[in-house]
Amino acid sequence: MKHKNFVIQISVLLLLIVASIGGYSLGKSAPQVDNSSQNYLPPLIELDLPPQTVNGITADLESYYADGLRLLFAVRIIGSAESYFPDSITIKDNSNQFINAGYGFQADAKDLSLYLVDVYLENPLETQRFEGVLEISVYPFSTEVQNLLPETVMFKFEASLPLKPVLTLNPNQTISVNKIDMFLEKIVISPAFTQMYLCYNKPSNADWMIGGSEFIVDSQTAPLGTYTLLFDSEYGDTGKSIEPNWSPPIEKGRCVKLGSPIGSENPKSIELNILNLEQSMPEAIPEDELAVAREKLLQQGIDMDWQVFDYGNGGGGSGPVYNKLPAGVTEEEAYKKFIEVLGYAYQGPWEFTINP
Repeated sequence: MKHKNFVIQISVLLLLIVASIGGYSLGKSAPQVDNSSQNYLPPLIELDLPPQTVNGITADLESYYADGLRLLFAVRIIGSAESYFPDSITIKDNSNQFINAGYGFQADAKDLSLYLVDVYLENPLETQRFEGVLEISVYPFSTEVQNLLPETVMFKFEASLPLKPVLTLNPNQTISVNKIDMFLEKIVISPAFTQMYLCYNKPSNADWMIGGSEFIVDSQTAPLGTYTLLFDSEYGDTGKSIEPNWSPPIEKGRCVKLGSPIGSENPKSIELNILNLEQSMPEAIPEDELAVAREKLLQQGIDMDWQVFDYGNGGGGSGPVYNKLPAGVTEEEAYKKFIEVLGYAYQGPWEFTINP
């Protein structure tokens, strides 16, 4: 799955997804896509839509889920190749306008020809139906070495889907911990997704992002899954193209939009817990800072380092190297201690409770 744990890696999902208008009939509850690693999927509804075949590849849109913040599609892809892989996904509405969204997809664990396409909308759809087209670009996958990139095939599915509605809340709550004020301005919640608008002053002028976090709706608990930077007084307003009707409620600091893959049709209680802030890691950490961090971690039995990789031709990267860890300490736990001793973590927690 392309979605990654927000604590480990924060990503701004800003892909434009494309479509045009049409319709299909709805049916009974559909068999669910097996997804043992992800427990945040709403039930899908079966579709009665003819499959499409292009260049010997057949795609069948079998089922869906739709609300004002989230769309899911189960798509079966078959043909003569060993397997097939979705390359890109786009959506437009019926006025031929791009819908700003992020998406992920994964194959069913028990049926590798069945893919679940998971779309998170940046701005909620306020209409009662989604009218548009889902476009999926597909290419064949083979274990044999190929000199040329495989040719992709495009499928277009016209859709007219009833949407479950979204609810907008304005808690306007401020929590102050360790000289950091966090302001929860707005919550947009649908049955299967939640967006939260959060502003805070930063510990320094560095790139301080949300670190450890927990989101709870009516006893459902999930991590944060999406992160969009809307405003930072160091950079100016970064989100006008994303949020044309929104303006930052603070003059100095940062505002972000956080997303979580759970929601509720009629929420009774909502909790957002921000455990800490984390500074984005530079590619190269100064050697004097690394030396101090190594010494402190060795006192805890953790032997690790930070390595910069140069692959030539302008390629490269950086990341932690775990030489030796104490029994019972995972690499993730060691990494958290690493950024703490470097001073790249600022501890909370900031705990918000909303009773709609």
